[in-house]
Amino acid sequence: MLKYPTGSNIDHSLANYSGKDGRDIWKKVSPVAKFTPNTLGIYDLAGNVYEWCFDYYKGNYYSLALSQNPTGPATSIFRVLRGRLWYHDKECLRTSHRFRYLPVARVSFVGFRVAWDPEKVNILK
Repeated sequence: MLKYPTGSNIDHSLANYSGKDGRDIWKKVSPVAKFTPNTLGIYDLAGNVYEWCFDYYKGNYYSLALSQNPTGPATSIFRVLRGRLWYHDKECLRTSHRFRYLPVARVSFVGFRVAWDPEKVNILK
C-alpha cells in the first residue's frame, strides 16, 4: 500500500495542506485539479477537504478486519472520512488515516466524490 495517495512521499507540489508553499498557493481550500493526479488519474485525494466514505466507522475495526479492502462494521452512528483538510500536516494525509463524523452533519470542510464505472453505466452508448 502506498503511504500517500500520491505515492511514497508528498509535498506542496502534490497537495494542498498545512500552509502555502510551492504549487500550494491557497490559504484554505484550493480549486479542484490544481495538482497532478495520482497514478490512477484521480485528483485531490490528499489535503483540501475531508471526503465521505461509504464505510461505517469503528475505532478498532482494522485490527479485527480482513487485511484486503475492509468494508467497515455493519452499523455505527459514524461514517468514515478520508483525505484530511488543508490545515493538517502531511502525516495526516497518509492513506491509512481515517476520521469519523456524524453523517447528518453539514459542514464546509467535508465533501464527497462521485465515482462511476463507464463499463457498467450505459449512458455513453
